[in-house]
Amino acid sequence: MTFGGGDRLVAGPDFDLDYRRIDVAASRNPSGPDAALRRQVVRAMLDLAAGKINGHHALSYRREKAICATA
Repeated sequence: MTFGGGDRLVAGPDFDLDYRRIDVAASRNPSGPDAALRRQVVRAMLDLAAGKINGHHALSYRREKAICATA
């Protein structure tokens, strides 16, 4: 994916595998935690594409964004 400023988003094989796993799980349970995670990933990619974020920020844990899995 290429952005207006000449930047490119390149998804490596690890990202591809993770996203496919998330997508399959989210498709099975559209109201589950994997569906919420898929929405966050897509939102982040759209924000990168729109220039709202530049991808140069530290990862952090935010309680309101936590994804919890139950056994």
